[in-house]
Amino acid sequence: MPREEDPRNPLKRLAKLFDPGTLDLLTPFDESGFVAAQGLIDGTRACAYASDRRSRAARWATRAAKAILVAYEKALADESR
Repeated sequence: MPREEDPRNPLKRLAKLFDPGTLDLLTPFDESGFVAAQGLIDGTRACAYASDRRSRAARWATRAAKAILVAYEKALADESR
């Protein structure tokens, strides 16, 4: 099954989490398998991250930490507004 069609794909999972049309990537979706995004959940701004566990690179702690840090920093910045 192509990665784009796989229901375990992090982008597909984030798109289901956020309200339709509100997904905005905070980090690129690359070979690392980690991605952070923001959007609305039931009309409330939220940040989230997801990983592609099928990707061997998804175990790279540095890339995972970066995606998580970007999501947290964005959430904190939005909260302080």
